[in-house]
Amino acid sequence: MVPNGKFYLYHAESGLVDEFPFTTHILLVFPNGETVFAQNWVNEPSSADTVRVIYVDSSKEPHDLIVKGHTPRESAWLPEYVLPGAQQIVFSSNHGISLVDIESGTLLNFWELENQDQYQDFNTMVSPDGKTVIGFPYQKGGPGEGNSPRAMYWLRLEP
Repeated sequence: MVPNGKFYLYHAESGLVDEFPFTTHILLVFPNGETVFAQNWVNEPSSADTVRVIYVDSSKEPHDLIVKGHTPRESAWLPEYVLPGAQQIVFSSNHGISLVDIESGTLLNFWELENQDQYQDFNTMVSPDGKTVIGFPYQKGGPGEGNSPRAMYWLRLEP
């Protein structure tokens, strides 16, 4: 978190600086389709997950994307991955993996994990073509034990 609670976006060509409140996660979508995700790190898991979507150098207005299906969870971390083309985003937690349309906020699919109570964190890797995702849930560790992946989920994102 930036000390004054603001997120700054510097435009090198114009020298202008955009300032945004940094009270929630921010997804910057650039004109070339590249994205940057700025996670607003908190110590405790949130009761709601909101992502502020900001279209850089575009006439599209910023909007809030409400992420569903991942609360409550033990970890404050909510891994994300924007698919090629910046139209969809994948979120993952110990509850499962969600596929969300960035512009409309529509939940396109949610894959629930089996044995959720055994997992603490979750990590995902998306194939370079953006058509499949592999998820690795991390088992809860006891005192002095590290977390380690205990399963692997392979999911096809397209029909």
